[in-house]
Amino acid sequence: MKKVYLLLTAICLAALTGCVKEEPYTLEEATIEVNLDTRSGEVSEQQGDKIEDVMIWVFRGEANNWNTLAGWRTYTPPTDAYAHTSLTLHIPVALCDVDEETYRLVAVLNKKHWGTNLNLSSATTYAQLTSMKFAYPELIEQAIVENTPGTPATMPVSHWCDVKVTKAHTHASGQCATANLDVFRSVAKTQLFVTKASNDFDLVIQSATLKSSNAPTEGMLLSESLAADLRKIDVAPDWFGTNAPTTFNTSLEQSLKKADGTAAAVTVAPNAEKFQEVFVGSAFLYENAVGSSAWNVEANGGYYLAVEYSVDGGANFKIENVWLPPVARNHDYQIHATIYGTAEIKFKVAVAPWETIENNLEI
Repeated sequence: MKKVYLLLTAICLAALTGCVKEEPYTLEEATIEVNLDTRSGEVSEQQGDKIEDVMIWVFRGEANNWNTLAGWRTYTPPTDAYAHTSLTLHIPVALCDVDEETYRLVAVLNKKHWGTNLNLSSATTYAQLTSMKFAYPELIEQAIVENTPGTPATMPVSHWCDVKVTKAHTHASGQCATANLDVFRSVAKTQLFVTKASNDFDLVIQSATLKSSNAPTEGMLLSESLAADLRKIDVAPDWFGTNAPTTFNTSLEQSLKKADGTAAAVTVAPNAEKFQEVFVGSAFLYENAVGSSAWNVEANGGYYLAVEYSVDGGANFKIENVWLPPVARNHDYQIHATIYGTAEIKFKVAVAPWETIENNLEI
C-alpha cells in the first residue's frame, strides 16, 4: 500500500496566547501538510488504502513525557475521497524562550473504523493516546478479499513521529522544519497457501483454523516502535511503557476465510500443475507479543494454524499445527505448505510487509 505522509512544516517563531508576554511578539502558523496520495485511481486498490478522516495532535515535552498539547487538527475529506489526493492543514505551535523545540505528532485515521468509540478530541492527552485500546471483532471475523478493489477499503490506521524546530525554521524565510509521518494499519493478517509436490494424488484441504490458548481480544491504538522498525520483517509488537492488551480469549478457534466469506476449504485437482500454489484462506489478527521462533515449536498463548488435509481425495484426514511468530501490526504472516502424496507436509512461514505483489505498495 502506498505510504501516507503527514508532513509538518513547523515555524520556530510560532506562538500561542499562553506564551504571550508584555513585550511584542509574532504569531506564526505551523503548517501540517497531509498528503493523501494513497491511491492511483478512483477505487480502492488495497485493503485499508482509503482515508475518511484525519486527527493530528502536536505535543511538546521530552522523552515520553509529552504532556503539553501544542496543537490539534481534524479533517474530513469530501465524500468522494478517492479523488482527493492532497490537502494542507494548519496547526499553530509554539516556540517560547528557547532556541529549539521538539514536538511529537500523533495521527489517528478513520475514527469510525476502530470498532469501539475512542472518544477522541482536542482534549485527548498523550497519556490517553498511548494507553488507549480498541476492539473490532467485526473486522477480525470478516471475510478478506485479496483482489482489487481491496476489502475493506477503510481500516484503523495510526502512528507518530517527532520533529525538531529551531528559530531558523520560519515560514517567512522559507526554511520550515519538516517531518514525514508514516502511518500503519493497527492489525496484522495471516494467509495460507498450499501446493502439491506432484500431480499424482488428490489433495483436499478440509479446514484451516486459527487457534490460541490466550489470544488478545483487543489491540493498542499506538505502537511505540519507530516507523523504520515497523517496516522490518522480524519485528515484535511494542507498546508504550507497561501498556498492553488486557483481555484474552483462552480458546480461540476461528476459521480462515476465502474471498467469498466462507470457511477455508480447497480441493486441488489431481491434474493440477505441480508446485502451482493455491490460496486457501486468510484472517486479520490483533498484535500478539507471544509467538514461536519455528513453525513446529509450541508457544503457549501464541497463534497457530490447524490445517486439516487429505491426500486421498478426502477418505482420510490429518491435522498439522503451524505456529506463528510474535505478531506485529501491518505485517502479513504467510504460511506456505508443500504437500506430498505420502501425506508428508512441509511448511514455510514467510513474514512480509502488508502489501500486494502487483503494486509493491505499503502504508
